[in-house]
Amino acid sequence: MLDHAQRILAFRLLVLLAGVLPAVWLAWRWFFGDLGVVPSEAVVHYTGRTGLTLLVVTIGFSPAFRFTGWIGFMIARRQIGLWAFFWLLAHTLAWMGLDQYWDWPWIRREMVELPYVRYGLAALLLLVPLALTSFPEGHGLCGLALAPSPGVPLGGAGGDAPVDPDPR
Repeated sequence: MLDHAQRILAFRLLVLLAGVLPAVWLAWRWFFGDLGVVPSEAVVHYTGRTGLTLLVVTIGFSPAFRFTGWIGFMIARRQIGLWAFFWLLAHTLAWMGLDQYWDWPWIRREMVELPYVRYGLAALLLLVPLALTSFPEGHGLCGLALAPSPGVPLGGAGGDAPVDPDPR
């Protein structure tokens, strides 16, 4: 029988496999030409679905912890969240590179005309601070470690930073 530390390690290895195996599967299908008539579209859809699935699983780890009380969910939450960010970034880059051929004027036009592109890029931008501050080296980036809510970096009130009453 596995002890507590071994169960957590096994769970973290499962999370690692959840992040890596989709890449292996995608590379396999690309290599053997099994991505359909428009492989670039298949890559864009596959990376997006994988990223969204991992993001939903990440969000589900907190309720799973509250329901079961098992700390392994909270320990692996950051790891799977970073995998979700990686796959969503890969989705964006695949769309820009494979689908739009890095044609920046066309990408800009798509962003203006297609709301789902704007919403997707905005959502990715909202995930960037979470990904950057997931590492100890990133805790002090842009003061985000002191920001308790998304409104604080945007000029809202809050935070634990001391305020100097005399800014001279």
